Amino acid sequence: IVAELAGQLVGLGVASSCGVISSSEAERSAEPVRERLQQLGRFRRGLDEMGSLRPGLSQLADESTVVCRCEEIRRDEIDAAVSAGSTTLRSLKVATRLGMGPCQGRMCQPACSRRLFDLGCNTPEEIGPPAFRPPLVPLTLGQLAGEDEDPGEVEPAGATPVAGPAP
Repeated sequence: IVAELAGQLVGLGVASSCGVISSSEAERSAEPVRERLQQLGRFRRGLDEMGSLRPGLSQLADESTVVCRCEEIRRDEIDAAVSAGSTTLRSLKVATRLGMGPCQGRMCQPACSRRLFDLGCNTPEEIGPPAFRPPLVPLTLGQLAGEDEDPGEVEPAGATPVAGPAP
């Protein structure tokens, strides 16, 4: 909804700039859109506040508490991975599959960051979000659709080929 409303504002601005509608008409039409965006912004901030990890809540969890519901990762599994050397969200993801479920860490990442902090690994800023990595080999839409067989036949301009197995 937010993107649609923002698009309406852009459309009104373009229509006004091109002389299709007057600037006063654009302003008049934009006012309810801006009000709705502000309303949605307040709602979003309320949801963010309600869903945030409150101080002290992490102390209520015991070793059997499920931290990542998507992948069913318990706190004791996180603690074991930390004991084995995982001190960042990225290394926890590799060690436990944390954040690899349908929510992609949106639900469990704050709690895991807090757990890493509680265990003395790093500050929340140092822990940071997990790194997102692009695919190693770019694919065309035809390759994704199964029309092109060889993923190595198309290289983007200026790309360095990725070494792979010999054909």
